Amino acid sequence: MWLFTRDGYFSVVKDEFCGPDEVMVRARCRQDLESLLSRLGLDLEILTIKQADYRWRVKMPHEVFTEYVRMMAATLDYADFKSAAPAHDDFSRLRAYHKCWDALRQWQDKNEKDKL
Repeated sequence: MWLFTRDGYFSVVKDEFCGPDEVMVRARCRQDLESLLSRLGLDLEILTIKQADYRWRVKMPHEVFTEYVRMMAATLDYADFKSAAPAHDDFSRLRAYHKCWDALRQWQDKNEKDKL
């Protein structure tokens, strides 16, 4: 699952390192995981795997991550994520988010034309 929130961008999986009731939350920026953990009031170890595609990871109970997603949905208060996205004073991140949005918009347009 890819998840874009005000705390950051996450890729969440259930990999071979997870127990039956755990998920691995992966990020491209350590600060994103720190923000997520802070919001949840957790002090979990953030793993750094330099050769991995997602360099920073934290393993957590699946139920805790589910609560995070519920909390983000329950507090949603913006009309446009692109204007509410976390820049963390890093405009290159905001450009990356916009590129992702634009790539999916272009795919949508192509997909729509193929079906007409």
